[in-house]
Parts: sequence; C-alpha cells; structure tokens
Amino acid sequence: MLPWVLIAALVGIGVWFVVRPEGGGLRAQPSTQASPEPSSSPTLTPSPTPGPTGGSAEKDDGEVAPPPLITDGVTVQVLNSVRTGGAQDRMVDRLVALGFAVPYEAEASTAYGSTTVFWSYPEAERVARRLAERFGWAAGPRPGNLSPDVTIHVVVGRDEAKE
Repeated sequence: MLPWVLIAALVGIGVWFVVRPEGGGLRAQPSTQASPEPSSSPTLTPSPTPGPTGGSAEKDDGEVAPPPLITDGVTVQVLNSVRTGGAQDRMVDRLVALGFAVPYEAEASTAYGSTTVFWSYPEAERVARRLAERFGWAAGPRPGNLSPDVTIHVVVGRDEAKE
C-alpha cells in the first residue's frame, strides 16, 4: 500500500505545480539580466503596424467600418421589382464595381418596397448578409421560385428606384 501512497503524493505535487495560481513554471517572464553589449545606434526604420485582419475595423472618426464584402466566386442575379430600367442598370453597375459577377438580370415577379438580398444555399448566407448590411437592405433565404444556380439574388426595391 505504501507505493500507491507515494505515487499519489508525487502526482498531487505535480498537479499542484501545474495548476497553482502562479501558473507553475510554465509562464514566460521577461529577462531581468542586462544584455552583454548594448545597441550602439537606434533603429531608424519604424516597425510595421499590423492592419485589420477581418471583421469590423474602427475608422479614424471612431465609427466601426462594416466587415469586408465577400465577392470572390460570387454570382448575382439582379431582379428588378420597380419596372424601371434605370434602377436595375444602376444596381448592376454598383455590384460589378464592388467585384461581383452579375451573369443574370430579370424582372421580379413581385414588387418590393425595400431592396432585398436572398442567398441560394446556407454557405452563401454570410455573403448576402454582408452585402445587405453594407447598404441597409433586407436579407433572407431564397424563395422557391428563384434559381439555385447563382450565389445570391438582389431584388431592386422602390428604395433604390430614385434617380
């Protein structure tokens, strides 16, 4: 029985060293020793400052910038629900300028008051929501009457029909 007590005591001491409040011997501490030879000249080149790596970034005026749009490999169908060619053409031009591919344009079967972005499949939801958030549009899953052959559908509403 004595060997088991000895093993239990050693395990207990090991656990105590790992989980004690000070973190055991696993924490990194800055060196308190002086360097053997100090640097004789300061660095003239400033260190690069890392930029945003995704998500929202704070602008200079304190506002939070919207997350970046996802456009790589995204195909868009633009549907015109306001029956004016100008609104549809402006929407296509805007989306192409942002980097989206717009291979399909058509008339919408229903009139929309607000421009709406529909995603065709679950993986495209983030694409649709980011675009909708950028412009204050609505977003939702694709209704059954829209083709699943494109990533997202943008239905131009009356809010974008202004000239």
